[in-house]
Amino acid sequence: MALDRYFAICIPLCYHEHMSLHRFLKFVIPLLIRNVIMILMVVVLAGSLSYCFKNVINHCICEHMALVELACGSTNINSLVGLMTVFLVTVFDFFCITTSYIMIFCSVLRSAFLSYRIRTSLPAAGRLSVSIMYLFLPSCFNPIIYGIRTTEIRQHILRTLSLCWPVQTVNCC
Repeated sequence: MALDRYFAICIPLCYHEHMSLHRFLKFVIPLLIRNVIMILMVVVLAGSLSYCFKNVINHCICEHMALVELACGSTNINSLVGLMTVFLVTVFDFFCITTSYIMIFCSVLRSAFLSYRIRTSLPAAGRLSVSIMYLFLPSCFNPIIYGIRTTEIRQHILRTLSLCWPVQTVNCC
């Protein structure tokens, strides 16, 4: 999504060229291959361990490192792969997404969008904050708004809330 927004905002005239299926797959397929390789490595390494008689995982999900804790013997390779996974997936993706949004914000600020209205009354840091919030807040509320507008989701939310806070009826007789 960050890549899509980057092309739409920073180079809108070339959007369709950059987001064509052929070019889009050039961005998606390496990430897909990375994720498949990382998952296969984790599964193969966890499957090759010998396990002790401990059979309680102290986590709410059966994640790789929780499973490795049950193993007997050396788990150094599993720990290294777990650390690489955290770095390659979390840190690298965060860095790419953050870079994309920084470039978007710079492009928006260069175009003097919104900031021309408040140029004299706010300092530069205030204008920057307003510009970022103008872009950030709607994208945070869109899933909530569209989720509530969907009938099935709205009914599920109301059903869940009614289970949490049951309505008490008072008998007048």
